[in-house]
Amino acid sequence: MTAPSPKRPDVPGVAESPAARPSPHRALVTLERVEIGYGRTSLFQPLDIALQEGDFWGVVGPNGAGKTTLLRTLLGALPAVKGRVRYAEPRPRFGYVPQQREVAEQFPVTVRDVVRMGRAARLGPLRWLGKQDHHDVEEAIGEVGLAHLADRLFGRLSGGEKQRALIARAIASRPDVLVLDEPTAATDVAGGERIMTLVGHLHRAHNLTVVLVSHDLGLVARRARHVVLLDKERSRLWTGPVKDLLAEGRLAEAFGAPLDLREVSGSVVLVPQRSPSSADHD
Repeated sequence: MTAPSPKRPDVPGVAESPAARPSPHRALVTLERVEIGYGRTSLFQPLDIALQEGDFWGVVGPNGAGKTTLLRTLLGALPAVKGRVRYAEPRPRFGYVPQQREVAEQFPVTVRDVVRMGRAARLGPLRWLGKQDHHDVEEAIGEVGLAHLADRLFGRLSGGEKQRALIARAIASRPDVLVLDEPTAATDVAGGERIMTLVGHLHRAHNLTVVLVSHDLGLVARRARHVVLLDKERSRLWTGPVKDLLAEGRLAEAFGAPLDLREVSGSVVLVPQRSPSSADHD
């Protein structure tokens, strides 16, 4: 089923962003009673969601909750234990941005080489990049703001620059769905905001469907329309609008601690709730 789109995140002081408008477009990927896991072991109850064209989903949960497992199932890299992952026709093209720790940095490749890899993956084996392919590679490099670093070795970039290069690699293939696994993990707060501003631009400019895995619940609350919240310890998950899924009760259940989202200095952050007993001693 397709989760209804909320009017705005239910977080005080957070204005509706362009990414929060509802999308009436077709479903690119539909998960029908899908159970994710490995072999015959399911991690969660069945999952039913539809990723619509131009939508923005967040995937959140504690460390080791199964977020990357869900992404791999969505991408078709890992078969579902049960249920069906159905793709639209023609099959949507995915652009995948992995965690930086999964990317080998010791090879002497430039930013341009990295982005060309993304374009070559679209062509398949034994096919050379043509004029249009090279054009799209340069366009992707420029769009992420790395034109001046196109010939620099990837391993010599800063964390934020590496992330931009990986995003350029993903969009060089002209994807329909952009999947990002912890895109701000290797950046500081300011760098993370710049990365997410870039993702928001790409989402709007290309009408991309975005699936974002992040440990930063405030970031997800500001950007996503819908959320998948995972609670591996209890084999439970929830899906729905941001305002419902990031409510304090659901967060406390999934993370096993009294958590809440608050606005602090203009940013939405995750904070522990104080118990009544501790408040009495203030």
